[in-house]
Amino acid sequence: MKKRALRNQPIRWWTKICGIALLVLPPSLFGQLSNNGPQVDAIWKESDMTRSWVQNLYPRTEIEPKVNAAERDLLQKLIPLVRDSPSAAKDQLQQSLRSDSSAALSFMLGAIYYEIGDYPAAEKAYLQALEKFPNFQRAYQYLGLTQLRQDQHQKAIPNLNRALELGGQEGSLWGSLGYAYLLEQDWTAGRAAYQRAVVLNPDNFEWRLGLAQCELGTSNYSAAVAALETLSDMRPERSEVWLYLANAYLGSDQPARAAVALEAAEKLGRQDVAATIMLGDIYTNLEMIQPALLKYQSALKLDAKSALGSLPRAMDAWVRLEFWGPADSLIRQARLSSAWAEIPLSSRSSWTRLEAMVAIHLGKDESAEKSLLEALGLDPLDGRVALELARFYARHEKWAEASNYFERSQKEKSLEFQALIEEARMWTIAGDWNQGLDKYRKADSIRSSPQLQKTIRELSRSIELRKPD
Repeated sequence: MKKRALRNQPIRWWTKICGIALLVLPPSLFGQLSNNGPQVDAIWKESDMTRSWVQNLYPRTEIEPKVNAAERDLLQKLIPLVRDSPSAAKDQLQQSLRSDSSAALSFMLGAIYYEIGDYPAAEKAYLQALEKFPNFQRAYQYLGLTQLRQDQHQKAIPNLNRALELGGQEGSLWGSLGYAYLLEQDWTAGRAAYQRAVVLNPDNFEWRLGLAQCELGTSNYSAAVAALETLSDMRPERSEVWLYLANAYLGSDQPARAAVALEAAEKLGRQDVAATIMLGDIYTNLEMIQPALLKYQSALKLDAKSALGSLPRAMDAWVRLEFWGPADSLIRQARLSSAWAEIPLSSRSSWTRLEAMVAIHLGKDESAEKSLLEALGLDPLDGRVALELARFYARHEKWAEASNYFERSQKEKSLEFQALIEEARMWTIAGDWNQGLDKYRKADSIRSSPQLQKTIRELSRSIELRKPD
């Protein structure tokens, strides 16, 4: 199953520092769940999707194609063989099929292919059954299931809906439709289908879990929390339940509880770099820096390349919070990673910029200058690095060098105003008030404010007073 991108959620008060993104599954992690560990086929084993297929081989003559006496005898002979040796039953059925055979025999062939896991062949057989009998309800149903097995949820949805239109009402059909909508991220339709499935099969764990996921998708966090807490009591060994519960807690502004849920998933063997980094982000927001450092270090060990691309955001938060020591430790570990040389230049530039900022605050000016120059060499258009270099040279009263980098950073629109203000202050401190006034006026043309205009008036007056009589 293909991985899907993480779905953005509204940013809450505690996410503002690190910009934590909620792990909403299936986007990202649901694809991993379906290909990972003992849960691979849980949705199929838990439900009665496949359990009752043999019993359902007998056609419902009131709504499905009739079979003649010879075909009925063939079906009765094949059913015991299907239970013992599906492949032998398939071979015997194929030998008996003729161009005028009923749709029921094509349906049975599809069911046998489905049982042995040859889903493309099963899909072809079900389509043949529908060509012979266009209103074959169970053929639509199992065609949809076969397409779901092949990760073709968009194709499955209309076939499952058609099976419902033709009278199908069992919980497994509604649950399968909910699952297809879940993969499509149509949360509202998925929730409606899962609700019907749960009403018909209240003890089915997978349908209840799918309903909880749809509640998450529609940001109905209170309902998701209630449902997932119940499911975690029912099946505490299911690590993905704890991951979903963590999402629900995050959405309802309960980061501490989310951390507990993520820790529970880890203890159950759930090793996922995105969840580990999220846990580190939560600890950072709670200012529990040592646990956060341990989680970020674990992420580097789990998947260094992925972690190296994600962690600069967390390091930005540590720099803003002035956690210099832990930041220095993590940066050194990142540089030693075997994946360091594989990350994009932009990511390496971000790491090097952060390394320089940490060095500055730890009093390592020589290392800081070297790191900033290296970062700008990696990405010459990175205005943030140019701005940091300008600040560095301004602190050391190297006015010309600082001005050069201020001008480079001003080329990035998002930084232009801030860089102009800082350069204006620098020239004022350096005693070149005319340069300072010029920069303040340029900044005012971008974003005017009463305070800035007051500064311009006062500086202009001071310049006039300094003029010789």
